[in-house]
Amino acid sequence: MSSIQRTSGSVSTDFYVRISPDFIEELHFEHHSSECLLRSVREGFTQWTAALQHGVVAVSWDWRCLDDGAIVQRLPRTVLSNAMLVDVHGCDRGAELTELELQRLVERIDWQPTVAKLCRGAGAHRH
Repeated sequence: MSSIQRTSGSVSTDFYVRISPDFIEELHFEHHSSECLLRSVREGFTQWTAALQHGVVAVSWDWRCLDDGAIVQRLPRTVLSNAMLVDVHGCDRGAELTELELQRLVERIDWQPTVAKLCRGAGAHRH
């Protein structure tokens, strides 16, 4: 596997926001939007963002409401994002390693109460 080295502060032509794994721990994510599907308020997606000096990191994932009311990430668990983790030399760590770390991040965000509140009732489809 080849690595692509990026210089700090360079403008990204591939729209990724590059961050180190240590820095991801410091990001403060806020709810950006969630959507409850029209056919059912029992599934949808949610997006969360964190502002940085050199861009905005966005992460989103699908969710579903179980029969017992618990809101969980849909299987297979996939996180979509514009973030790319880099190593100490500024080389991309790759999509798979980045997604694994972002999945750990999603597990730390208390997103379920926000989705539950926004998607209660048939009239709440988009926020």
